[in-house]
Amino acid sequence: MRHHPFGPRERPVPVIGQGTWDIDEGDRALTIAAQRRGLDLGMTHIDTAEIYGDAPPPCRPSTAPIKGAAS
Repeated sequence: MRHHPFGPRERPVPVIGQGTWDIDEGDRALTIAAQRRGLDLGMTHIDTAEIYGDAPPPCRPSTAPIKGAAS
């Protein structure tokens, strides 16, 4: 996976990420399943869009454990 420097500290961020834009209005279970699949495949860049102001508060993250996540 290629990375690109991001922000003032130029931290390396993967050039491919995944968004959560449909988590509150669409099929929540399908959206969470897609996020989990991405994480299982090694994805580390997840855009939660909270800063955009278009997600209804409060954002409700999944509390279920994610396969392979560090404890």
